[in-house]
Amino acid sequence: MKNRLYVYRYSGFSLIELMIGLTIGLAVVLVSTSLYVSFVQSRERNSGVTNAQTSGNISLYLIQRRVANAAFGLPLQNKKNPAMRCALGTGLDHDNNPGTDPIDYFPVSIIDGANGASDTLIVHQGDADTGGIPARINSMAGNTLTLNSNFGCKNGDAVMISNGSSCSMTKVTNVPAGNNTDIVTAAATNAAIGASVACLGNFSESRFATTASQKLTENQREIASDVVSLQAQYGLANDVNSNQITSWVDAKGNDWTYTATTPTLANRNRIRAIRIALVVRSSQAEREEIPEVVSCSSLTAAKPNGICAWAGTSADPAPLMNLALQDPDWRHYRYRVFETIIPLRNIIWARGNL
Repeated sequence: MKNRLYVYRYSGFSLIELMIGLTIGLAVVLVSTSLYVSFVQSRERNSGVTNAQTSGNISLYLIQRRVANAAFGLPLQNKKNPAMRCALGTGLDHDNNPGTDPIDYFPVSIIDGANGASDTLIVHQGDADTGGIPARINSMAGNTLTLNSNFGCKNGDAVMISNGSSCSMTKVTNVPAGNNTDIVTAAATNAAIGASVACLGNFSESRFATTASQKLTENQREIASDVVSLQAQYGLANDVNSNQITSWVDAKGNDWTYTATTPTLANRNRIRAIRIALVVRSSQAEREEIPEVVSCSSLTAAKPNGICAWAGTSADPAPLMNLALQDPDWRHYRYRVFETIIPLRNIIWARGNL
């Protein structure tokens, strides 16, 4: 019997084959990772744009609602003692009556941001059920006023007392039970028989502004994020007897800067609308500067390039915006500009009493 030698051959991968396989695997992982990173970046970019769209729409809606109701509650329909011909006090609040918290009764005011910074928009309105319908003072005893109407002032209401071109504001401190024609006020400055009294309800002030952390606030309460700039201009009629807007102006210069004496009563009564631009950025910063993100090329061109509030003219230039004041890395973000014109309807309807 012969001895046989059996030789078994084992097959497998050679070193070269393993290296090729590893190279292919690494290439697949690299491509997959690159695609995943690209997908995540695209998703975050789209999410940031969507968030900017949401923030802009919410912000614009809230501002529109406030501005549209500006001056509600003031006795604008009072032909004998028109409220908008009065100058209250001598300071920015236009009310130096100790019976009320200081408040400006002008419908809308703008504080211009210096050197292209964000503006501040100030809106005033009441919430009286009567809508500011005035009553006449028939008689008075001290701070108790007897009116010719039982239109129903409530305790705590802000009150405007108008007598010709002289006005003052105070508060209702008491309404005697069962007698709506009598009201007791904290002070009766300027009150006289025949003068007009209008209860304004809670006459409030809303201040819209942006913060250094890109938040839009109303009376320092955050209402939207990633709002970089708020820009506003007054829309003016030629005179108080017209509702046609003929020009737009920034709230600066000798005539329109918000101070104790400007805008004047005559100029403020020419304001018929407010034009607003909100600049909202994406929440996600890009690693590199975005080439198309540049400052506005012109404030007077019909079709400017860059981030602009709106197209202006040489007669009515658009407002200057300097986003670098908010963030030195502003060119690493994408932006959307939301623009609208808001008519001051309560002032437009009261044109004859201005």
